[in-house]
Amino acid sequence: EAETQLRLLREYEDKELGIDHPETLNAAHDLGICLNAQRKFAEAAKELKPVLDARVRLLPANHRDTLDTHSQLGIAYQNTGKLVEAEGEYRAVMDALTKQLGQQHPRTVLATQRLSGLLNSPEAKAFLLNQAREQLATAVKAHGPNDSRTLNAKLALAGALAEQGKQEEAEKEYRQVHTSLTRLLKEESAESLLILRQIATCQLNQNKWPEAEQILRQVLGHQRRLLDPANPEILQSLYLLGLCLGQQNKIDEARPLLEECLAGVNKAGNIIPAFVTQVKNVLDQVL
Repeated sequence: EAETQLRLLREYEDKELGIDHPETLNAAHDLGICLNAQRKFAEAAKELKPVLDARVRLLPANHRDTLDTHSQLGIAYQNTGKLVEAEGEYRAVMDALTKQLGQQHPRTVLATQRLSGLLNSPEAKAFLLNQAREQLATAVKAHGPNDSRTLNAKLALAGALAEQGKQEEAEKEYRQVHTSLTRLLKEESAESLLILRQIATCQLNQNKWPEAEQILRQVLGHQRRLLDPANPEILQSLYLLGLCLGQQNKIDEARPLLEECLAGVNKAGNIIPAFVTQVKNVLDQVL
């Protein structure tokens, strides 16, 4: 019954007020909500896409009406298998609300949970892995195994595997990229060291503490030679090595690394708060 009335209202307002009038857009948006509620997701997407296009054109990017339509269109896309498009809609809402209201605001938390729910769904995980594998196969065929575009595609696959907890597979992909990159450059670079650290991170997630420790010591040694002491990448490596040593009860070695990391974080002042909290928590455990 609601759908019938909303269709009549939208058609009337479209004729009398114009397609871009706020009341016409409100009626079309509400119709999209009604269709989503009835699980008529394909029809909902068809109604909501023109509304979003108009609102993006006519309203500020962070306007509540625009964000609400992003969310509803994301729901429609997610339930019609358009996962990439759904992610884009949800992420637009989350980014805008984070900037506007902060990470802890209830609306931001809800938007973050919605995006996380999509990305952690079995369908999305399978889709993202298949997509990464297809892109890698395409890059290998078009450019060969050692081209930078192929290596980037392999990195994307490794990242997707790591995010889904497939640490051993991710480690293998990262190792192949690191081997190819160092063979091309003839030495370690800032970029190759980041990949090497990803290998160590995969090992940490598999509780391979001695293996991770060996690599992290190597990474930190090279980074101290190549980068400014205040570089955030050095701070990240200090934290990971300190964490790794702490897990092995090498407290005397872990403590100065974590203290150096925390001092660098406090001096920088522009580090993500969650990382600062992580460093403090691990240092507290060590102490």
